[in-house]
Amino acid sequence: LNSRGLHLLRVLLAERMSDRRRDEGDYGDDAARLREQWLRDGYLLLDFDKYTSSQGVGNALLEDVLRMTSASPGPTEPLEFVNRQVVHVANDPQYALHVDTFHPVIKLWVYDHNVTLDSGPMHYVPGSHRSSVGKLRWLYERTRDNDPQVIMEPSLRYDAANSPALAANAKLADTGFELATPVLPLPHVPRTLIIADTSGLHCRGVAQAGAARPQLRPMGAHNDGGVKRLNPFRPVGAA
Repeated sequence: LNSRGLHLLRVLLAERMSDRRRDEGDYGDDAARLREQWLRDGYLLLDFDKYTSSQGVGNALLEDVLRMTSASPGPTEPLEFVNRQVVHVANDPQYALHVDTFHPVIKLWVYDHNVTLDSGPMHYVPGSHRSSVGKLRWLYERTRDNDPQVIMEPSLRYDAANSPALAANAKLADTGFELATPVLPLPHVPRTLIIADTSGLHCRGVAQAGAARPQLRPMGAHNDGGVKRLNPFRPVGAA
């Protein structure tokens, strides 16, 4: 059925239902201010200290932003952040540009001020979380034949070659996307909070094997690395 557009249908339905939930949401000034940027880019860079307590626990401002980005009730309890250092390895599968799934998924990272391109930061294709004509055409070409690799993978790779960001950039414009952009810390703040919709194209930046990148991630499996995933087709008025 994917050859007849089934995958595209569920992508579009999930996005429209998420948009409707967001339209019906009631957000504070900070989250409302960030909404346009979120819908345009698919990720936000924020001052970690502003959105957490002195103990590094997510505060009410962060919870409100996460309600807006996820178009859901947001975290069920305050987010606590813990060290989750990344150590680069050769041929890391996370180097391949990919989307996590077909519907919006919100994940969080915290980078220290000294993270650079050599650290292998996340790369993200701005706007690729939305169902543009280019994205829908790419999704159709990748899913129409039910390739075993595509069906087996929990995520969908940009191409069969598992191209990392720089290699994929040579082809992204031809398929209607912007270029994959390294996500680097904000200037003049100690730590940067990254909120990203991983239904957009993203990957880990390539770095020398053995290189370590310190980062913080939300603690516990209950939050799926950010905001807990819910059924994207739940009724719009439901939690």
